[in-house]
Amino acid sequence: MDVDGLRESACALNDGFQAKSKQLFGGGLEEDPQHQGIPFILPLLQSGDFFRQGEQESAKWFQLFDLHVRESPEDTGVLLASKTELDNVLLELLEKMREEGLVYPESK
Repeated sequence: MDVDGLRESACALNDGFQAKSKQLFGGGLEEDPQHQGIPFILPLLQSGDFFRQGEQESAKWFQLFDLHVRESPEDTGVLLASKTELDNVLLELLEKMREEGLVYPESK
């Protein structure tokens, strides 16, 4: 039995994430009988959601998470959305990959 792991998991449940997710994404579901038993609510965001909702709405989402990453079949790739600018970080990462001779295969 991993006592330290259980303790860390228990503490993580009390960090406010779950309640905040229900507050931000559970609007209108408060009267649903399942609402109380659902630990957290996260929508399956797509790239279009970030453009359609506008900056004010997505700013609310980023109160809950700093970074949103998911495989996006709709975009045939990976959706990466961040509340901070990542261009320089990604460019640096790509440069290191080139220096190490790592090549990302292109699909046909």
